[in-house]
Amino acid sequence: MRTRVILVATATALLLGSCGRVPVPGLPDRKPDTMTISIYAEEGANGGVDVPVDIVFAKGQIVEQLSGMTAPDWFAQRARVLDQFKDDIFLRDYVVVSGSGTSAAFEERKDAEAVFVFAGYAAAGDHAYRLDRAENYVIRLGEDAYTAEARKK
Repeated sequence: MRTRVILVATATALLLGSCGRVPVPGLPDRKPDTMTISIYAEEGANGGVDVPVDIVFAKGQIVEQLSGMTAPDWFAQRARVLDQFKDDIFLRDYVVVSGSGTSAAFEERKDAEAVFVFAGYAAAGDHAYRLDRAENYVIRLGEDAYTAEARKK
């Protein structure tokens, strides 16, 4: 019986050792070209009202247009832009509740030239940020604005 346990343990170690990556239960299986974005809303963010957050992956002509948009512009024109540039935009939209958070790993749009975050705050402001595709980010939604902190991959 002891020999069988040793053989099974050795075989398992060899199989796992031959894998480039081993998924860890409870954690997303991240590949090297995957971008991770975590979003956290402080208590009282946006006056305690849920914050719509759009993460937009874009390529082509629309990148320049998005670079000049504020979040209010984006949310006002979103339907038109998505319809007009449906092959050049990949959108993930969230509604983040005050005091909560979420995290997502993105590898769907490796061809994206730019990544933008638009947050729908009640307070006046741009609330738009262009992310560096080579980094991971933590987005912290505050009372009337947000920050985007880059983290090395």
